[in-house]
Amino acid sequence: MPKIVPTILLCAAGLLSLWILKSDQDVPGSYTRWGQLNMTVVWGLIALRGLVFALAFSALLASGRLSSWVSAGGSRAVLVLGGLVLCELAACNLNYYSVSEKLGAAHHWTFAILAALLPACLIASGWLPSRGLFLLALAGSLIAWIAGSSAESAGQVRRAAEVEANQLDTATQQGMSSLLAWADPMYGPDRTQKLLERIEQQPDWIHQVAQQLDDPGRASAAMFVLCRKPALLDEGLQERCWSAVRATTERLDKQLRETGSGMLTYGYQLLEAVKGLAGCPCLVRERHRKEFAAAREVLAKLHATALSFPELEETAWATVGNK
Repeated sequence: MPKIVPTILLCAAGLLSLWILKSDQDVPGSYTRWGQLNMTVVWGLIALRGLVFALAFSALLASGRLSSWVSAGGSRAVLVLGGLVLCELAACNLNYYSVSEKLGAAHHWTFAILAALLPACLIASGWLPSRGLFLLALAGSLIAWIAGSSAESAGQVRRAAEVEANQLDTATQQGMSSLLAWADPMYGPDRTQKLLERIEQQPDWIHQVAQQLDDPGRASAAMFVLCRKPALLDEGLQERCWSAVRATTERLDKQLRETGSGMLTYGYQLLEAVKGLAGCPCLVRERHRKEFAAAREVLAKLHATALSFPELEETAWATVGNK
């Protein structure tokens, strides 16, 4: 086969690579937006370049110019064509990372450079030809692919934290009622701790939260927040919390009887509130063993419908209370 054929094809692959890089920058947003302008162009060019690379290296294989790479012809074809497929798949991801909204501008430049170097390395490996450059392109594409995935994951975590902080700022500005809308233990201990810190920074926070006990829509959340620190509550407020425990228990029991399932948010709020109140030994607590038993029974029913939901142990009253 004439030497000019793979040369022309490799040059065509180089031109397509430049076109792809230009088209990347014309995409107004992340690659995940399939309907965006120029998306069809980008993906079409990447597929076309992959075909051109396959034809170029097939021509090189047929001409015998890659015979020194691997002695066996079948293994040589598998190495070359399999490596090209892997490199082009990695290239798709590198081009994606170069414009992804999930990554910052610094990452965009890094992956844009890598997206340019990868095809250049492949072109050079076929032009010379050099097995070392081909393997370098293969290894580099894999490493860059993994690095991009890790950077994107880290970026998602960082953005989620920023969004959560902004939402907490907004809720703080809107008042205690908005903050209590976040008082859901199902969100996890880290978010719960951040919320409690925000609440406790408010002036006279106990009084503000206690006012929400009179709101049926916020009573369960208010009960949950207050009972995290029951020792700070006077006897009157503890009595009101036990009343909220009774009301939440009845609401949850009604849900379980009518639908066969209960709202896990209420369940977690009730569980934490009862554990807190049961761990505060005082005369008020001793008057509410009945409420503790009723809550434990309902929470056991909830556990039966959702096995991931923890049970309230009978020992919570005596063991925690005697600490």
